[in-house]
Amino acid sequence: MRPPAQRQSALRAPLNDIFGTEGAVRLLRVLSTARSPMGVGALAEAARLERTSTRRALGMLLDAGIVAVQGQARASRYALRRAHPLASAITALFQAERRRAQAVMDGIRSAVGQLSPQPIAVWLEGAVATETDEPGEPLLIRVVSSSGNLRETIDHLRERLAGLEQELDVTIDVVGTTPADLASRLPEDPVWDARLRSARSIAGLPPAAFLAKDKEKPTHRVRTHAELDERALATAAAIAERLERDPSLVARALDFVERRLADASPRERHELEEWRRLLRTASPMRLRRFLVDRGERATRLRQTLPFLGVLTDEERAALLGATANQRRRRGRDT
Repeated sequence: MRPPAQRQSALRAPLNDIFGTEGAVRLLRVLSTARSPMGVGALAEAARLERTSTRRALGMLLDAGIVAVQGQARASRYALRRAHPLASAITALFQAERRRAQAVMDGIRSAVGQLSPQPIAVWLEGAVATETDEPGEPLLIRVVSSSGNLRETIDHLRERLAGLEQELDVTIDVVGTTPADLASRLPEDPVWDARLRSARSIAGLPPAAFLAKDKEKPTHRVRTHAELDERALATAAAIAERLERDPSLVARALDFVERRLADASPRERHELEEWRRLLRTASPMRLRRFLVDRGERATRLRQTLPFLGVLTDEERAALLGATANQRRRRGRDT
């Protein structure tokens, strides 16, 4: 898109420069909720931008005065400049954006909860589930129910969602499938397999429950709860060590939690809200100690570690390598 031929007044229309590019908007969205200044790498990952695009957008935001920088060269950290006269309004705008997305998902869950009888499963799939949707692209809701109830269930759900579409200006497509239809399509259609793997559960059985089972794959031994807890503890210990070297991981994890809360299931929401309170209030030392605590609460929350969701592939590989080394050392010590 070519820029307008005539410039507008920077005094009367400062948002033209502040919101000049999508990259700038993405960075402001991240910085509006950041609890501490963030480096270029953390910002790039949180905003899903390339580092070069991140640096370019940061330069524009610094020039506009809405972002402040701390440190120098490679040690630079960036934060929203709260003293800017538009900072609070911009923050409120992003809060309204999150509330709308949350209201959409809450409304869908509420409508599904009113169905009787309850369907076998309901999930969100497609571009919205993978967070790659374009403006105006519909939310695709798939209902899995028996053939006898499927048509009536779909009609009732569409009726209950009509008001939500009008109120929040969204389009919601509801489609139906029977378990038998899924079972017949999945073994021969890789597209369906990919759909289920990227879908997000709303109610009933999770999409993974319908994935085709590969009979040629070897059967793996089922790990006990104690083994899973020890594995999670070793992973958390590696994260605690990483936190001591890179405190910015806390802000990245908090941003991940805020984004996941938008469409989490009720059970996951409870865990995420606990993590949000911890990440907001715990000192770095207390957080590191909590990660390796063997108490009931820490053991439970280690099953949903938000730090894993913000690591790059290289960081995750290094972390898992450290975890494996820790488990081997423990095995030799016992």
